[in-house]
Amino acid sequence: MDSFARQYRERGEVLSIAAELYAQNSQFEGALTVLDEMLKAEPRNQELLAKKGWAELELSRYDAAIATLSTVVARGPSDENARLNLAIARLSAGQLDAARADYQELLKTTGQSKNALFGLGGIAWRKRDTNAAIELYQQYLATGGSGSAQHAVASERLKRLRGERALPKRMDGK
Repeated sequence: MDSFARQYRERGEVLSIAAELYAQNSQFEGALTVLDEMLKAEPRNQELLAKKGWAELELSRYDAAIATLSTVVARGPSDENARLNLAIARLSAGQLDAARADYQELLKTTGQSKNALFGLGGIAWRKRDTNAAIELYQQYLATGGSGSAQHAVASERLKRLRGERALPKRMDGK
């Protein structure tokens, strides 16, 4: 695939297919290389930038993903997928307040509100805000979709949070 992409790198449709194949096979380094090549010809292409930000996120390059996806969201504030990926990158980088702001924007949409509830629950979880985490995870689980990894995480965290809340405090503080 590498040699094919190099041989036909002047043809955008070939590079687009190569980037897609890399991504489908979780070869995000290859996808990123091809996307960077394509962005040389079209540096303002929103779709390519969004794909690049997603590949950076998948590679755990959170600062790069935040920079790329911030550009995409600034140019197209209604791009829900880019905003979700930006929120995830910010959350992963520990930028909890910035992630919260993105998730709050996503709550206003219909397409990503479920993911926003899960993300906000994760922020509350990290901040040890038990009441908010319980409420957000309950709202998330009420939207259905059992069987997903997110659903399992939310269910497990909710059990733990409820269990922690029910534990009596000992007199010695332990």
